[in-house]
Amino acid sequence: MNRWPNIRIAGDFVVKPGTELGPRTLADYELVYFPRPESAIYTLEGTAVTLSEPGFILTRPGQLHHYRFRKDIPVRHQFVHFTWPDPGGRFELLPASIPCPAHGLPPRLMQEMMAVMHAQREDWREHCAALLFVLLHALMRCGPEDLPSGEPVGIRHAKRFIAERLGQPLSVRQIARHVGWSHEHFSRMFRRTTGISPQAFILQQRVEYAARLLLSTTDTIKEVAFQAGFGDAHYFSRCFRKLKGIPPHRFRSRNSDSRMDYVHPAAGEPSPYPLNTYFHS
Repeated sequence: MNRWPNIRIAGDFVVKPGTELGPRTLADYELVYFPRPESAIYTLEGTAVTLSEPGFILTRPGQLHHYRFRKDIPVRHQFVHFTWPDPGGRFELLPASIPCPAHGLPPRLMQEMMAVMHAQREDWREHCAALLFVLLHALMRCGPEDLPSGEPVGIRHAKRFIAERLGQPLSVRQIARHVGWSHEHFSRMFRRTTGISPQAFILQQRVEYAARLLLSTTDTIKEVAFQAGFGDAHYFSRCFRKLKGIPPHRFRSRNSDSRMDYVHPAAGEPSPYPLNTYFHS
């Protein structure tokens, strides 16, 4: 069982038109399935994905994300939150958005898992963990050889180097030296690959990291600024407002998660278990 994911909570909900969830961060993995096309816009750390076909969304622990659901109709979605201490392998290469039609194996496994959690017969926890394990491995069939690559290895190493040192002083020359490129070549390749300069990327990542801290801790704005690598709290606030549109204190106060306020009546939705109900493992 230690090799399997551990389910914490799951559900199959219908939300009101125009609902927004987030921006928020979670301590767990979150896997969400949208059975209908054009259900929502999902934003992961500043990158927006329009869900134009049925599919899964995978959010990893600590990632800042945001859902904006359709404004004209209620939207049904199934979700499971889980921990997995050492997933390893191809799972770590799965993209955030994974298209999958309703007749595919992963959606059927998702629904079966919900039904088992609702029934809670003997050994249901082990049964659900096994179903989720198989579901995730079914999703892995699209990686890594089928996943888009095209990003130079040096750029990937640079992004990882930056992510691991956001709270420390960082220079472009230091990063270039780490990946074994000259300062000029690294800067040119980074802009060509990402569309922005290394300096702009570092600033963007520090603001995103600070946003996660604002939502996941009770640290002061000044403490968050220093943890995210800003030497001055006033400069941090200016940068945060420029990238997020609002100051840090307002971002924190307005982005609490109250999901039950968004629930829409589920009349007419076929299901072998009650909708708009949380299933706890």
